Amino acid sequence: MNLFYYSALAGLIGAAFTNGATYGFRFIGVKTSLPWEIAANVFLNPRFIYTPAGVVIGLAGTIALSTGIAIMIGYLLRWTGYNRAWLKGMICADAFGFITLGLAVNLFNIWPQLRNEPGTNLVALAVLSSLGMIQALLFQRWQRNLVWK
Repeated sequence: MNLFYYSALAGLIGAAFTNGATYGFRFIGVKTSLPWEIAANVFLNPRFIYTPAGVVIGLAGTIALSTGIAIMIGYLLRWTGYNRAWLKGMICADAFGFITLGLAVNLFNIWPQLRNEPGTNLVALAVLSSLGMIQALLFQRWQRNLVWK
């Protein structure tokens, strides 16, 4: 199988983890926005975010972002090797998070309240770090099956 198949699989796993872990932080009392809320706000006006269509669009957005991170991690591991894959995955996912949450969200005014939510930023850092490690370890496990075309 090729990289994009495995990236899609890692993206689905990663999106489930990201949304679930962030919801877990919210459940224990951390004031944080959920990833699907921010992703839905990219495509929809705020009044449509919490509709069934908004939830589906937001979840699809998180799957796409998680798949994009997985593709980047896959190529990084191909170019640099699989030693310390967990660390490379963590760095790659955190860099992607800094670009999206730190730059794009503010530049395009996607989720304006993000600057007033330190919990969301801290949770995002923890979850993205874990996501990168998980996806890198999945690629390390799947490396024998990867076909680079």
